[in-house]
Formats: sequence, structure tokens, C-alpha cells
Amino acid sequence: SEMWYQCAQFSVEVTDKVIDILEPNLIVFTSVSAAKAYKENNGKYANSDKMLIVAHPTSAWWNKKGYDRGKEFFEAKLSECKNKM
Repeated sequence: SEMWYQCAQFSVEVTDKVIDILEPNLIVFTSVSAAKAYKENNGKYANSDKMLIVAHPTSAWWNKKGYDRGKEFFEAKLSECKNKM
């Protein structure tokens, strides 16, 4: 709907402005839906190697061993990012 589109566009604009101000080394989305909306609405950092999408820590997927968006994945990526600093 038009309302959803406007909300998504506004959210992307705000997110991009916050990222521009903070200049983080890593951008973590803890919601696949939020990341998808960000990408579909042309977020400035949607294709950045800084962007990481993981399952939400309260999700059943968070603690599944070997899951490529769970806790192990997040910890490995965070460690990788720290090593680049």
C-alpha cells in the first residue's frame, strides 16, 4: 500500500542519515524483513560489504549450529571486523 511504501522510504532515509553520521565499521540488521525492506527501497548501504544480516537473537534460528545467519555467523563476522580495525 501507499502508506507502507512511504513508511519504508522514510525509514531508509533516516537509517542512511544515521549511518552517515556514525560512520560505523559494521551495519547489522537483526531482522531479515527489515534488511529486505532496506534493500528494496534503495538504501544507500544496501550493497555495502559493511552490511550484515543476522537472525534476531530471540529467534529459534539464533542458536542453531552452522546456521549462516545465527550467533556463530555473527560472532565470526564481528571478529573479522575487529581484526580489520
